[in-house]
Amino acid sequence: MYYIEGSVQPEQFPNILATFWWAIATLTTVGYGDVVAHTPSSKIIVIILIITGILAIAIGSQLIFDRIIKFQLNRTTLLPSNPLDYHDHVVIAGYGAKGRRIAEIFRDRFVQVIIVEKDIERAKLAEYSGFEILRADITKPGVLRILSLDRANAICLLLTNDSATIQTAILARSFSEDLRIYAEISSLPTYDIIKFAGVDRPISQVDFLA
Repeated sequence: MYYIEGSVQPEQFPNILATFWWAIATLTTVGYGDVVAHTPSSKIIVIILIITGILAIAIGSQLIFDRIIKFQLNRTTLLPSNPLDYHDHVVIAGYGAKGRRIAEIFRDRFVQVIIVEKDIERAKLAEYSGFEILRADITKPGVLRILSLDRANAICLLLTNDSATIQTAILARSFSEDLRIYAEISSLPTYDIIKFAGVDRPISQVDFLA
């Protein structure tokens, strides 16, 4: 640009430093307007710099935004290194409409409630509602270990998949024989089978409606 415009506008492009300042102002889309390109070649360079600046800012902003989101997700899914220090608490896996209602009932009875929810929006809702929240997958043995199920009063499994419910119930029972396990099931065959998985009270959709 210095070599192109320097001969046309020597007062505007007197040296490399002045040209560099102009390039930075154009690249960042600031464009003060005190220096304007006159030749066709210079105008093409200006267009390229403006487009490059816009793309660089857009891509850079997206990368920063993605990093922030990933950081937030990693922070919220970071599990404690030691089991939670609770006794006679109730664990509710799933903070949908049913989970919210059950959690409120136990809280009204002054029972410590721990919500386990892997969906970030539901987890935030539980946190805003004042519940202790662990954003994690309840079907993972490591998550169950952190919940101190050997000292818990009960666990309510409100999952969307009966197979996952059975698997989690079996794992939960292995932590304590005295733990009361309640589980929502969606199919009649599962209702007959799930008691063999250590569930004390299987709950069907009809039971919830009642």
